Amino acid sequence: MTQPMTPVCYGYQGKGNVGDNLMFLLNTAGFDAVYVRKGRRVRPDDIELGALAYLWQCVAAKELIFSGGNIFNVDRPRSVVKIAGFFLLVHLRRLMGKTTSFRSIGVNKNTPPFVRSIAIRTILAASHAHLRETSITSTALWQRSADRHHRVEFAPDIVFTGDLDAVDQINGFRNMAAAIDSHAVYFPSIVARREAAQQATAKPDAIALPDDITTVYVIVQAVEDADIAPDFLAGKDVVQVQSGVDTIDRILALVLTARLVVTERYHGAILAKRFGIPMITSNYSEKLRDIEMIAQ
Repeated sequence: MTQPMTPVCYGYQGKGNVGDNLMFLLNTAGFDAVYVRKGRRVRPDDIELGALAYLWQCVAAKELIFSGGNIFNVDRPRSVVKIAGFFLLVHLRRLMGKTTSFRSIGVNKNTPPFVRSIAIRTILAASHAHLRETSITSTALWQRSADRHHRVEFAPDIVFTGDLDAVDQINGFRNMAAAIDSHAVYFPSIVARREAAQQATAKPDAIALPDDITTVYVIVQAVEDADIAPDFLAGKDVVQVQSGVDTIDRILALVLTARLVVTERYHGAILAKRFGIPMITSNYSEKLRDIEMIAQ
């Protein structure tokens, strides 16, 4: 029996991020529908709300779910306001006796100490929190949680452990896979490349694809990702696939049947590991450098 509607706060679901869309589908598979912000619908039955109506549901709903990866990132000035809002919202809901949970979230290592402290206090006020193993919050949370430690769970990313077949919208991807030829899949990230350039950690693309891989599917999750053209794409048939709600099943099928996955993105690596596909990760992303933790 499915559960009634509940509002869900997500990072970039419905906006092209493969990982966040998959987390959304896996976390909400047991609900008839969920409330989302306008322009963020992932499932056909979900109900889009304007800002004020959505905020009211986040305060008043019986259950509230936060997810979407690194929701505590401080990548722009308004992020500080957002994180402060999370802190106030979770503590208010706790006083009201309502259920609030964090599912499959992480906190990057470059999160400033003050923001990290707010994030930890927010997480500890929740009814339950599932943090990805790549998060650096583990030691601090265990030290501060005391008798509340049972509320915090450290486990692999839900896209790595979740039942993809349980999600109705992507049930057909295994059947689609049978018709796809041998190929490679590439997950580029302009954001990861920019961060590496700023930190002087960028390295040349020393990647060579086998000659018998003639087609490379490039999964475009952000507009600027489409302009990335590393040397290993030279001489290959390049097919760009725009990431979105209506292409999730195709992307899963492409990864499932790929000869090789080249990724600069965290969830590209997660999917390759999930399906046992050979993978080359870049050194651009800090999360990718810690990717071996996922399977442990």
